Amino acid sequence: MVSTSKPTMSAVVSLGVWDYVLFAIMLFISAIIGIYSACSGDKQRTADEYFLGNRKMHVVPVALSMMITYISAMSVLGIPGEIYLFNTMYMWNILGYGIGALVSAQLFVPIYFELELTSIYEYLELRFNKTIRVINMIIFFFQTIFYMGMVIYTPALALNAATGMSLTASIISTGLVCIFYTTIGGIKAVLWTDAFQTLVMAGGIVAIIIAGSIEVGGFNEVWAIADEGERINFFDMRTDLTIRNTFWTVTVGTFMTTFHSFGMNQAIAQRCLSLGSVQKAKRAIGLAVLAEWIVIILMGLSGVVMYSYYFDCDPYTKGKVFSPDQIMPYMVMEVFARMPGIPGIFLSSVISASLSTLSSGLNALAAVAGEDIIKVLWPRLQEKTYTAISKLLCLVFGILAIGVAFLAMGMGDQVLEIGISIAGLTRGAVIATFTLGVCSHRINNKGIIFGTVVSTGILIWIKLGKTFADNIRSDRLSLSVEGCVLDENSTNLTYYSTTQAGIETLVSFTESSLNGTANAERTALENFYSLSFHLYGTFGFLMTVVVAIIVSAITGFNDPESVNKRLLIDIGDAFCCFLPRRWQRKLHIGDDVIGDEQKDVKIRGMTNGTAYEEISQGLVESPTDKEYPATTYDTMI
Repeated sequence: MVSTSKPTMSAVVSLGVWDYVLFAIMLFISAIIGIYSACSGDKQRTADEYFLGNRKMHVVPVALSMMITYISAMSVLGIPGEIYLFNTMYMWNILGYGIGALVSAQLFVPIYFELELTSIYEYLELRFNKTIRVINMIIFFFQTIFYMGMVIYTPALALNAATGMSLTASIISTGLVCIFYTTIGGIKAVLWTDAFQTLVMAGGIVAIIIAGSIEVGGFNEVWAIADEGERINFFDMRTDLTIRNTFWTVTVGTFMTTFHSFGMNQAIAQRCLSLGSVQKAKRAIGLAVLAEWIVIILMGLSGVVMYSYYFDCDPYTKGKVFSPDQIMPYMVMEVFARMPGIPGIFLSSVISASLSTLSSGLNALAAVAGEDIIKVLWPRLQEKTYTAISKLLCLVFGILAIGVAFLAMGMGDQVLEIGISIAGLTRGAVIATFTLGVCSHRINNKGIIFGTVVSTGILIWIKLGKTFADNIRSDRLSLSVEGCVLDENSTNLTYYSTTQAGIETLVSFTESSLNGTANAERTALENFYSLSFHLYGTFGFLMTVVVAIIVSAITGFNDPESVNKRLLIDIGDAFCCFLPRRWQRKLHIGDDVIGDEQKDVKIRGMTNGTAYEEISQGLVESPTDKEYPATTYDTMI
């Protein structure tokens, strides 16, 4: 008989004094960076410095900040857990990540610099209307606040379960320190603390890989055990969209997620704009991609090591932990039980990832609230007053995030589920809105609004169906407790002991709960509900695009001449710029956006009757922005 009550967690050992000392040092350094940023330069007296660092930031810290903003504490704990329960197919996300980031750099970064934006949602009003701007802004607020709450709560819960660290202390210390340095130091503090926290996070992951491999008997042994346990798999090319991790689901899903993060995420856009030029922003994104690849590979390897360490005595099945996210900190406490301070390094690495994501979210929320709400309501605010209000907004959003974390602590998985759902269910519509905005001059406002409503509604249907359906696909691989020694700490689950050829074997009946009814025959509707979570964003994007085109056709496509050319991207210019100009003319690149009479030259701002043929042949110089200034925002639409 299996106990149906939730297992009571017990750590192998508790954190020691040196562990807390190292953790405190990490928080202290982060706070000092915030104080230094607040006291240096113009001392955060202007909004341009507070949100964009006066557009003079360095490429390296910006790139590291971009990378660690994408990698939250949930990734540090979740990716190893993903490898542990499934296999290494998830590692194909490095391909989707690279492509998505680079495509965003070509499509969106030039436009944000061209329009000199602070909030990316200003673009939506210029391209469509205020309603679409407000809809996407509300999605951003709701999604980011809940996500920040999860970023604080999830690692705190995992560390509490595996190390005994106080849940309340973790939430309060993480939240307050982050609010402190982000509020007083602005984006400068965020970027430099992110760079510092990247090093701490990477150090913690490397430490567990090395120590775990030594415990198992070397990395060759680690790989052999994982391979035998079917965790090593890089060539699943099946096209079944219900399989959790295949080359196609992981690559396409990660592409859409990263395409959104680097092109339609306020935090990343601010980092790009803080560099002052398109070229620097693209270099930073390229460097962020390389850093991301290294970190994801390290986290994947830590998952392989973790499985090899517990391959015959799974703490998840045994009831030592009740979530795969808690296995990594549990392992750290076991491996480093006799090495004071080392668990503190790992603790610091997890919290560092949490701090970086939280600080980026706070700064981005304050920027959007300031530009899209405060400036709209009070357009004549003095710069000093506006900056002070922005700092207050940062403080308020931080307190809200801590509140969500405590709400999650009191309500279990309900709040977390809501936050995750909001991110996945609305991402596709947001991607489609921005992409259609920059790429298509004929889609109208009604098409975008209807597309957003329909795609979000269908994804909510899928999510609810997946939650309540009885027979949903599960691809979890088997976990073993055959090598465990039954002790007093294992009594929170009941095991049946059988003897086969003189060998005692432990069989846990929780195994069926892991694999569910994965092998049972599923109906067409259950297959629909089993759609891989990686593809939620892609499905939402396609639905939004299709509906937007249909509705725009019914209600009347936009007149191409009514859309200012500065709000569009020349696809040929963005992605075929490496081709010789002669080839581009033969391919008629840019005709769909700029028009036939201008096909050889793209001029920023307004156009006129310059001799385009002469310019294209190099007989005269192209007109400059000074000669033909761009239209003002008041006459754009």
